[in-house]
Amino acid sequence: MPSSLTLTNGLKLDSSAVEFDDALVKMEIQGDLEVVGSYAHSSGFGVSNAKIDVKGNVVLNGGHICLNYSDMDVDGDFTMTGLGSDFNGSQFIVYAAATNGTTRDWGAEVNVGGSWMMEK
Repeated sequence: MPSSLTLTNGLKLDSSAVEFDDALVKMEIQGDLEVVGSYAHSSGFGVSNAKIDVKGNVVLNGGHICLNYSDMDVDGDFTMTGLGSDFNGSQFIVYAAATNGTTRDWGAEVNVGGSWMMEK
């Protein structure tokens, strides 16, 4: 796998999942990232030790996004929906590494240029 990846038409995962390991260092999504499922673990997007740049919006509708020691920049809005349920909604998981003695002051970072919305 190349160390960087550019997706020119966005990425939509509908009842499917994809995970990238430590070999991927940078991903640019030119468009929206949309994860759609019937419950949180039915569809997902995961990365480890990577920098993700989303040039559009992120829509998390009944799936999950997992960032393992990774950074994500979203130019647009970030919307999470709960599918009308208190229990079967979306999950956004961020694992941050310990930072003692490293050059960074943080283990993970998420920047949203627009609005961050959580809906039932």
